[in-house]
Amino acid sequence: MSYKFAQLIQTPGKSSKTSTEVYIAQPDSHKEELAGKLFVIIEINENSNNSLKIINFLIDSIVHNFYQNEKLLLRERMPSLKVEHIFETSLAKTNTQFTDFIKNENIKISIENINISTGIVFKNELHISNSGNNNAYLIFPKTDKNDKSSEKFGIVNIFKNKEEQNGNSKYRLFSNVINGIIPPRASVFISNEALSEYISQKQFIEIISSLPPTSAVEQMKNIINNINTYVSFAGIIIKNTILDKNIETPRQKNEASNSSIFSLNKTEDNTEALLTPSGMISIKKWLKILPDLSDLFHKPNNPPSGGLFLKDKIFMKRKSLFNKSKQFTNNFFANLLQALLNLSRNFNFKNFLNSSIKKIPRLEAALVSLKNKFRSIIFNKKILLTVSLLFLVAFIYNISNTKKDQQTEVSIQKYNDITKEIEQKQNQADSSLLYSNDERAKKLFDEISTLIEGLPKDTNEQKTSYESFKQKFNEQLEKVRRVTRTETAELISDLKNINSNANADSLLFSKKTNKLYAADASQKSIYIISLADKSASTITYLDNPIQELKNPILLSSEDTEYIDYFNKSSILSLNTISEEFSTNEISVADPDFISGAGLYGANIYLTDNKNNEIYRYSKNGQKFDTPTAWLKDKLDLSQAVDLAIDGNIYILNSDGTVVKLLRGTNVDYKLEACDPPLEQANKISVSTAKGQDFLYVLETKNKRLVVYNKAGQFLMQYQGDNLTALKDFVVDEDNKIIYFLSGANVLRFSAVHFELK
Repeated sequence: MSYKFAQLIQTPGKSSKTSTEVYIAQPDSHKEELAGKLFVIIEINENSNNSLKIINFLIDSIVHNFYQNEKLLLRERMPSLKVEHIFETSLAKTNTQFTDFIKNENIKISIENINISTGIVFKNELHISNSGNNNAYLIFPKTDKNDKSSEKFGIVNIFKNKEEQNGNSKYRLFSNVINGIIPPRASVFISNEALSEYISQKQFIEIISSLPPTSAVEQMKNIINNINTYVSFAGIIIKNTILDKNIETPRQKNEASNSSIFSLNKTEDNTEALLTPSGMISIKKWLKILPDLSDLFHKPNNPPSGGLFLKDKIFMKRKSLFNKSKQFTNNFFANLLQALLNLSRNFNFKNFLNSSIKKIPRLEAALVSLKNKFRSIIFNKKILLTVSLLFLVAFIYNISNTKKDQQTEVSIQKYNDITKEIEQKQNQADSSLLYSNDERAKKLFDEISTLIEGLPKDTNEQKTSYESFKQKFNEQLEKVRRVTRTETAELISDLKNINSNANADSLLFSKKTNKLYAADASQKSIYIISLADKSASTITYLDNPIQELKNPILLSSEDTEYIDYFNKSSILSLNTISEEFSTNEISVADPDFISGAGLYGANIYLTDNKNNEIYRYSKNGQKFDTPTAWLKDKLDLSQAVDLAIDGNIYILNSDGTVVKLLRGTNVDYKLEACDPPLEQANKISVSTAKGQDFLYVLETKNKRLVVYNKAGQFLMQYQGDNLTALKDFVVDEDNKIIYFLSGANVLRFSAVHFELK
């Protein structure tokens, strides 16, 4: 490729007020030859977890939508499929996905706070789109290219009219694309707003024109390092390294050549049009079909005063992907209606028929002969012939209708047979469920599902019947899966009412205080919900930096009660009585690999995924003693996600399997399969109340809480559409209540599994 890339990113770390990222794709050689190289530079004017989520989402979405676009597979066989068109459709898809992402993640952010530029370089063509305050400078040679000793460089900002780039939608980032050629030895430099303020355009010209891209970036870093500021700097340099002699001026195609391939080009254009989705569209290619509008795209031989020469500077063609569509639609339909009106005024069907017949001599002679023969027939025979023809037409029509009616009857009979079979099998499934024959019911459900999906849905009656069968099927399926729906759960608190940025990820219940505690490390807070009156409050701990509040453990005695949260290499304790914080020291070799914690007696047990070990700690005042390795058997704990203790230790793996340990030794243990099987388990808990014998597994992906007994037998599962953002749960076994943390909502649900002992 005849271009080189270099990227620059300098951030002051946690003290930065913005979140910044620079991305340059590294496709394989074939994909780069086919589609070019993509880049993204993004800066969000706030530094938060949501900003990082948005940055990662946008980069992943843009890259995937472009390089995984199915149209790229057609480019080798259809040269008319332009890279710029594929790029436009990928950005349109990203716009839609970003809107859904913001709503689904419940992220509140102003579009004005997002500054993003993304583009592709393909054979020295630049296609770029921008939203926000980023800058893009073209640095180009201005003098005689053959005399490099006197060569000077000019600079122009491609994003000159940024106000034109703002979309109409609240969350639409990309509304137009700029296309053009990067001239020989010219460079394009895309940067965030801060970099343009601290380094002048003159310095940009001197550095970028005289140094290779990588060296130019290092020179800019040297300048930035001497600046005492807490802002982020980001930029991308793209340089055209091709020599002038390698650039050939396109020859004018002669008329005969254009004529010989006209049909093929038209076919390719039509195919490309069918593949272009809604969203961003290229207006120009469609306007070519309207001759009276062709002057809109006529390029004058001489540019106006102050214009840009294509050979010296980048030729910019701003595609307003939304504003021009209205004008195009109006012009298109106006011309179409006018053409139809002229056709209706001038068209004479009789003259057209006569002229068409005369062009086929044999047909004209045959029609004249038939006309003369019909005239020679006597009147009675004419009547008989006419009646015979009418009967023949009626006979053919009757046969056609009869065949159609027979086909309709066959279809109706087939439909009735299928519906009767579905009803019969659903009744059999009800009987199987009544007698607890789950295996038989599951086989029937497989057959019923196939029959229901084969039902036609052409009429409203058929659609209603399909929905009725589907609803009953789902109800029966939930019975065999032992599902209890949670839609009737009571909302007892919305944490957003306490803090609009609330993002709690753990929930704990204290019997002593009759309160719930939701930990939110991102806000350095713990939300406290009183179950007596549903009132809520918050405690924020600012004396000690909070990095995380993981694996809460409740330590309760007659006089006092603490909740211990793991904060990397220390433990943050909350006194639930006085609601005061304290810090305890604990020695943890690899805090990032601690996946679960539990309390038994006076000892704390931690699961270490990295070292495949469970460590035991004994508390000594405000400190914990040196940990001791507890395991006696070798185990693979790399997939462990949580730990629970009731005398035995239960280790939950992400695939839903559970390892049971007693005194450091592995015990033969296996959970009974549930339907559907566990795919991505998150948390485990076991009963500690007297007389209770339950084991709980939370799976947030499938929005459910699965209940077993401690022997591993599957009992039932809680599931509901109100658990879409399920994070945690806690069970008050004394009062037979389950509390769910779903997003920022805390829900209360009356448990039914206690009747299944």
